[in-house]
Amino acid sequence: RQITTLSLPLFAQHFLSMGAWFVFFILIEKMGKHALAMSNVIRSALTIIMTPIWAYFMATNTMVSNLIGQTKHDEVWLLIKKIIRMSLLTTLFIVGFCVLFPKLILGLITSDQTIIDDAVPVFHVVTLSMIAFSITAVLLSSVAGTGATSVALVIEFFTIMLYLVYLYVTVKVFSASLTIVWCAEILYWVLLGCASWWYLKTNKWKTIRL
Repeated sequence: RQITTLSLPLFAQHFLSMGAWFVFFILIEKMGKHALAMSNVIRSALTIIMTPIWAYFMATNTMVSNLIGQTKHDEVWLLIKKIIRMSLLTTLFIVGFCVLFPKLILGLITSDQTIIDDAVPVFHVVTLSMIAFSITAVLLSSVAGTGATSVALVIEFFTIMLYLVYLYVTVKVFSASLTIVWCAEILYWVLLGCASWWYLKTNKWKTIRL
């Protein structure tokens, strides 16, 4: 029962996250085949360049849980700050490479030069969102690592609601460019990071008993 109570919010959180990504591409499809083709190429490139950050994400969850298990609650923030620095430095290196050689990276996914050329401005937005992601991934993973999985679910839910509102308004109301639509990624990671940081600073996680 304890394991189920702890794990169900994580299941729901990832389900929401994948569902939002699905809705994102449904809306992109409404913008035309070219926009969808560019977005699919960017998604594939993003999956590759985000891999190192996901490694920090998983490590944070394990290490935060380990410290709390040793009742070393006062060391949790020190650990989080160290991992954020490492994650941010790694990401800045990746972002720098992406900014300098965007066509090289996109060229690994597709040989269509028109798609590559048109996707570069959007790709720059995505690489910029990675800076926020490198910090947010650590903070959100820390929230789950403290055992506050239900809190992580609530944070994810409200962030995704705002994310979807932004997508609907930019695509359906204003018919914005693909670059503006992809700015939703920056909004998503910034909001998620701020909410996770706020919860961790309340120190309410120190009172959780599993």
